[in-house]
Amino acid sequence: MNTAESHAPITDLVTLAYRGAKAVQTGFRAPTDDWQPILFFTTAEGRPHIIAAPHTDHQKQATADAITALLKRSHAVEALWLSSAWEVVPEATDTDLSDIRPARDPRRRETLVLVHVGIDFAAVHRAPIERHRECGPTLGELTESDCYIDGLMSTALRRGIG
Repeated sequence: MNTAESHAPITDLVTLAYRGAKAVQTGFRAPTDDWQPILFFTTAEGRPHIIAAPHTDHQKQATADAITALLKRSHAVEALWLSSAWEVVPEATDTDLSDIRPARDPRRRETLVLVHVGIDFAAVHRAPIERHRECGPTLGELTESDCYIDGLMSTALRRGIG
C-alpha cells in the first residue's frame, strides 16, 4: 500500500536511524566520505536491531533477498533501510520519467534516504547531504516525503514485514 494515507509518523526507529547518521558524520574527514547502507528493524517483542548491509550494484538483489528472509525469520514488525542516494525532482517538461538517470542528471541532489515500513504503513524520510571541499559531508534536517514508495529495498522490507 503506497498512498498518502499509508505514511507513518516519526517513530523511535526513525529517530534512532537519523541520530545515528548524524553521529556517524562527526567521524567524517574527507569530502568523499559516505554513509554505509544500514538495516534497522524491530521485532514483535520490541527488540531493535541494527545491521550494516554493504553491497555493490551487482549485489543489490542478493542483499534485498537476504533482508526479506531476515525480517521474516526475525518476525519484524517495523523496518527501515538507510542509504545515501542521488535524487532528481522531475519537471513538468520531463515527458518520459524512465529516461531520468539520477546519478548523471545535472539537476541531481544527494540525500540520505530512510525507507520506513511497518505492517500498515510505508514512508520515506530524507535529509539533504551537503558536500564540502575541505571536510566531510553533513546532513540537513530530516523531512518526510510525500511520494510513492517503490523500489528494490522498499519491496524487500514490505515482503519481510508482511
